[in-house]
Amino acid sequence: MRGLGVLVALLAACGPTSGGVRGPAAPLAANGTAAVTVSEAAPTVTLAVIPVEPEGHPGLISLINQAMRSVVLPGVDRTIVSPIPLETAQLAVECVDATTDCYYAVGKSLAASRLLFGKILASKKGFKVRLTLFDVEKRAELRTIERPYANDHDAEAQLDETFAELVEAAR
Repeated sequence: MRGLGVLVALLAACGPTSGGVRGPAAPLAANGTAAVTVSEAAPTVTLAVIPVEPEGHPGLISLINQAMRSVVLPGVDRTIVSPIPLETAQLAVECVDATTDCYYAVGKSLAASRLLFGKILASKKGFKVRLTLFDVEKRAELRTIERPYANDHDAEAQLDETFAELVEAAR
């Protein structure tokens, strides 16, 4: 513990002008040593929103991308929007599989804590909209919502409800 006191005193002695530590000098405690408060800042949680691949359904995709850019998730400090869809981002990190390892690599390349991405999938009676919230550090899906729709109008009408479910799941 004595070593820490010496280190703190040295840092305080450097002060703001000695070229060592920048910023104001540490205040002195009653015994003449520098009083330093050690605190850990909470890590910043960054959400990377990755746009839906523009394959058909242009109006719906535009609404989904707009909703993803606007979503406010609890615990997220900062949101960034990727200029490229997931498949392109995966190519950039040389990982084309839909696996947690690939999503992790994409998240790291974007310096993100979480990813939010969507996909429109063909189905027998129309299509499905899939939204995924992925935790990069845990390498795990936090929530995936997949809903079937007969047409764009039905999907657009239920989009707010789908995103509300995603936000609730993130709590």
